[in-house]
Amino acid sequence: SAPGVAFEILKDHFGESYVKTEISSPKISLDQYSGVSGEYDSIIGGSSVKDKKIYTVLINRDWDEDLTTKISLEGYSGDVNYSMYLLDAPALNSSLDDISFVPTVQNKITANGFDVVIPSMSSVVLEITKKECIPTCSGKLCGENNGCGGKCTNCPEGKYCDTGDWLCKETSPSRGCSIADINGKSDSSDGEVNAYDLSMVLSNWKCTTGPNCGKADIWGKDDKKDGEVGPFDLSRVLSCWKK
Repeated sequence: SAPGVAFEILKDHFGESYVKTEISSPKISLDQYSGVSGEYDSIIGGSSVKDKKIYTVLINRDWDEDLTTKISLEGYSGDVNYSMYLLDAPALNSSLDDISFVPTVQNKITANGFDVVIPSMSSVVLEITKKECIPTCSGKLCGENNGCGGKCTNCPEGKYCDTGDWLCKETSPSRGCSIADINGKSDSSDGEVNAYDLSMVLSNWKCTTGPNCGKADIWGKDDKKDGEVGPFDLSRVLSCWKK
């Protein structure tokens, strides 16, 4: 058939690499046409990659009915956009130049599989694009999930990632950095609460968003003006800053 010939042409011209494609297909009885017992798939197809897009060709070999098939593509389980074209090959020996693509559907699906309706004895081409995932590591610990199924890497273990380039950035600890510097003066025992050097704390912690994060909370109590130094609640500082 013309769709079958077109399918072979598409494979030869558009395929850079192939993508495993699962297609649900109703069966057609051979008795219906040849008197021989048996069945064959009414829908066949395949997928290949070109220019970072997947092209899926689906052929409905049923002479009488439009058919709906569910397809799924290996590695394309996230948000997927697709445009569907009805493939028109006017003759059995149609060349690539003779084949036209008539737009029929544009859609976005968020499931691993999606339904496609194919007219009887016709072929459709799906042009499928996957939403690009941009890794996000800013403010995350080295080794945490980057939001795209991978991990934040190229960083010292236990360090937080730098905002600029998604890579973790190691900072040199300040003079006398210890639990004692967070809880009290450097000459106090670890864990002993005392008046302490705020600059030591802030040199080892960096600002993040928090429920009480603001200049007033860093420099003084809420009743102090921004920049006014006064006694303050350490827990407020630590709720807004990460080590």
